[in-house]
Amino acid sequence: MTGVSLGMDVAATGVTATAGGMAALAVSPVLAGWTSTLVTNGGTAKWWRPSTVSPARWVTTAVPAVLLGAVAAVLAPPVAWWLLGAGGAVLAVVDARTHRLPARFVYPFAAAVAAVLGVTAAVTGAWPDLARSAFAALLVGGAWFGVALLSPAAVGMGDIRVAALTAALLGWQGWPSVLLGELLASILGVITAGALLTARRRPVAGLRVPMGPALIGAAFLAALLG
Repeated sequence: MTGVSLGMDVAATGVTATAGGMAALAVSPVLAGWTSTLVTNGGTAKWWRPSTVSPARWVTTAVPAVLLGAVAAVLAPPVAWWLLGAGGAVLAVVDARTHRLPARFVYPFAAAVAAVLGVTAAVTGAWPDLARSAFAALLVGGAWFGVALLSPAAVGMGDIRVAALTAALLGWQGWPSVLLGELLASILGVITAGALLTARRRPVAGLRVPMGPALIGAAFLAALLG
């Protein structure tokens, strides 16, 4: 019976993950359009308007969105994580292309995630989780802000906002996940820097590392491992 139950759990997880990935695939043309507007106009235009994109741009956005959407479906709370996957795919592409995490996108995106967390707490009574989530966002955001004061060239305001957002979702799980997420973000950031140095042969002094992909990827890895 244990084997049957385990098989049913695995099958249910697979169905849930597939549903999350398919939902992300369905909205990927819209997400790709947002990346196009944010990259081209620096976030100053009305990025939420539909935009035609090339197949290459769509694939670049759809692949991370589908992968993160599939993972998000098996995390808790799934809707909040799915939003992070969809919006995180947009931010990862934009940051990789421009070294910016536009506030005009991050703020409404973060507000949507916060609203989902608030509704989830109201429905399930998980108020301690919500409080820990808010505190984690403040603590991690404050820590990143301190790093930005010490080294403005290394950390931007966009990095601080995304770090706080990912910490909020990890905080819902618990402090070990928050700590693991920060550790993994640092590791992925170093790996990204190494890849850029190898590919572009730039001196370390002039290297700019997009931390958005590292922060978002680290959050999902930490949530899975946690």
